[in-house]
Amino acid sequence: MKMENNNFLLRYILCVLVVNLFSIACAYSDDNVMLPEFKARNIGGWGSLWLSVPSISFNNNSILYNNQKSITKNIAPETVRLGGHRIFDSINLSVHGLTYNSGENSGCIFSVVNGFAPDVGADCGAGAWDSVAEYVQTGNMPPWYMVGPEITDENGLDHKINFEKDGVLIVPALPLSWEVLWRKNGMHVVTNIVSGDPLPADGGFIAKGSLFKSSFDPQFYSGTVDGYFTDKIKNTTKLFMGLGWHPWQNFSPQRNDGLIPGKQKDDKLDGILYNKYKHANLFIGTYQKAFLGNQQCSIIRDIKTTDGNSIARLDSPATACTSQEYDLIYKGTDFGATMKGVAVSYLGPNKPSASSYGFAVNGDLPMGYIGWLGVDGYDFNGDAFVTGSRRGPLAIVGQDKEMGEFLQSEDALVDNPRNYQRLVSWQHVDTIGIENTGQHTFRDNSLHFGPIYGGDKFLINGTLQAQLIFNPPWEKWGVAVCGASGNGSKSNCLTVSSKGTITSGGDFVVGDTTGKRANLIVTGLYQERLYTPENSKSSCEQGQFSDDENYHYVCVRKNHWKRVALSSW
Repeated sequence: MKMENNNFLLRYILCVLVVNLFSIACAYSDDNVMLPEFKARNIGGWGSLWLSVPSISFNNNSILYNNQKSITKNIAPETVRLGGHRIFDSINLSVHGLTYNSGENSGCIFSVVNGFAPDVGADCGAGAWDSVAEYVQTGNMPPWYMVGPEITDENGLDHKINFEKDGVLIVPALPLSWEVLWRKNGMHVVTNIVSGDPLPADGGFIAKGSLFKSSFDPQFYSGTVDGYFTDKIKNTTKLFMGLGWHPWQNFSPQRNDGLIPGKQKDDKLDGILYNKYKHANLFIGTYQKAFLGNQQCSIIRDIKTTDGNSIARLDSPATACTSQEYDLIYKGTDFGATMKGVAVSYLGPNKPSASSYGFAVNGDLPMGYIGWLGVDGYDFNGDAFVTGSRRGPLAIVGQDKEMGEFLQSEDALVDNPRNYQRLVSWQHVDTIGIENTGQHTFRDNSLHFGPIYGGDKFLINGTLQAQLIFNPPWEKWGVAVCGASGNGSKSNCLTVSSKGTITSGGDFVVGDTTGKRANLIVTGLYQERLYTPENSKSSCEQGQFSDDENYHYVCVRKNHWKRVALSSW
């Protein structure tokens, strides 16, 4: 191995030792290592000129390839970077630990916290007897630096803000603390001056009737500080912003539009997030959204591309991508352990905006959710919707097995599961071996759908209010609409046979029960069963009629029949 490579390896080892022994951040760079220029395509599909260019630096230099900056640009100087300084610069990392206490002392192996001071995390997110392999925490941490007429520095001074097209002039000059905290690779800057009214965070889309409300994003003027200059004679500091100022919704500006905060007619001080400030101030080194994690899994196979990275990836045989997989393993007696997958808990205490969610999937995917549970598992068990398992009812006459249900309280001010309205679907075993096979088949079961008041999820109990029955026991291949009484028997149902014949176990009323008239029109023949009243005083209701071979009978008033003779022609 060449001496240059030995030096590179030595510096890398020293860097790792510094991190582990003294808990201080270190950075190493292999700028002096110049590998030979390999132009053959066998080097990662590149024919690779990258091996001969300088490595990624920790200052203001960037790798160039085809006159384009690398995706990482330059790296913050406090970053410990293991591998990844040039093409095929690779390193593997294995972290092993065994916890013995709780939290940071020490029930936690790996902890990543986005914070302004050490120990601002929630003790590795652990309970008193929890062991945590990995803990990540972030949120709305304070800016790196704040300056303005309402903010005093370490010298007790406040500062006047003068906005300009290409930055901002600060009077008096910024103190020593600014020089200590300034990051060389640029910092985001936000002012509490906004461009017009705030925009709804959810784009204005809220389901009609929702009790949740939209949150609003004030359109702060913001930008990126490229550098600064302190004029000690004039006692001023100028922050330079090459792309200028832009309202927050223009999150990736490509040019300087010449906007000056406070100079447009709709500009005003923010009254939502920064309502405690009465003047314009600067908040430097901050952000709009906090991400707990962001993972990407990509398959790039574009044969028409001219991008060198994409071309190089064409030689990979990989054709599948899984963004995240969680494997739960338990070996022991049944029901001896609790195994939980992904859990999202909102801890409040206040209600979030209407655009908040616990799980979201989007994009042009053929499926948004897929479940591969065992035969007794429930794919979904929610407060307002549940699904049953794949296992059907036992082969016992009278057995019920729920297939799914929707639930909702009977009153907006009452949330008691015992008073829920449930819209339920279920199977019911009517017979065993109806087709004389001696085997329990789908023909033996009827499928029911109807409202139930009260009762328990996954059980067919409570007060049945009505139901729709497919394949009822008295009319296989048919369908029946049934009232609450009779528990779905033929006598209280309107039944349609597989051939379209309609029968009713009760009265068939045309019109309504108040006496309003209605017409019954039958296209074709009307058929009735012949019936002869015992006498003219037989029981009847006004309007009933019947026929036999000799007479047509009409009940003219309660329990009073009249008849007319029939004749041949």
